[in-house]
Amino acid sequence: MNEPLEDLARFAFENAPNLCDPAHGCAPYHRMFSLVRLLKLDGALPDGEAFFNDQLAKVAQTTKTPRILSTGAADTGVIAMTRAAAAPHGIEPSFVLTDRCATTLRQNEIFARRAGFELECHQGDIGALDCAPVDVAVSHNFLRFLPVPTQKVCMDVVAKTLKPGGVWLGVQVFGTNTFHRSPSGVEHTADVLAETSKRYQGFDAEEVRQATLAYWRDEVVRFPLTEETFREEVAKAGFEVLDINNDLDGITKSPRRELGAQPRKRAQFALRRL
Repeated sequence: MNEPLEDLARFAFENAPNLCDPAHGCAPYHRMFSLVRLLKLDGALPDGEAFFNDQLAKVAQTTKTPRILSTGAADTGVIAMTRAAAAPHGIEPSFVLTDRCATTLRQNEIFARRAGFELECHQGDIGALDCAPVDVAVSHNFLRFLPVPTQKVCMDVVAKTLKPGGVWLGVQVFGTNTFHRSPSGVEHTADVLAETSKRYQGFDAEEVRQATLAYWRDEVVRFPLTEETFREEVAKAGFEVLDINNDLDGITKSPRRELGAQPRKRAQFALRRL
């Protein structure tokens, strides 16, 4: 079953204000992330499916039922993309998801129940994760949400959780900057998404417009992480770099980029646990 994105977007839009912890300040982000994918990107999956597909072909030579850890979730997109990348190889994975936010965990539980795959959820900070070993770990632009010391904790936790020889697959924007929005671009995007929401039942266009403005005016802090530092720290954590591919063209599917904004290059990486 494909990701039931319209229902999941409606769930987050209606429930994130109550499910998100006010201390985390994530409600504007989680309320709109799935809806932006639906309205702005026509339901597109996150970038990286072709890369994950190539890497999971190697996993399929060892197991058709890998246990996959997903570190953090903006919504259900990363698990949906990983399932899509795995399917051509006859892989039927089970997933472990860790995130501190109840909104995204509940979305993924709904997705798992409808699609019929096994999902184990852990709510809390990444450093508190304690679960049985996994064969694969996946992440998508997750590390720069974490302060630098916590980035290193995350790498250590993934290394501890992966079986020896297991792989960590990811997509990541490296850099040191926080991204800023164009006010006119944000206003234009809010108008377009409000109008587009009229195609779907259960959404008030003006409420969507105001939520879109809150989503893009809320600057999500990005902590610094360069490729050089990433290489150094994953080596310390016990990983071998199999591939880091920076030669990506046409990256256009980010739900965090307002209409008219320039694409940002993302790296794709594959690491092996030693």
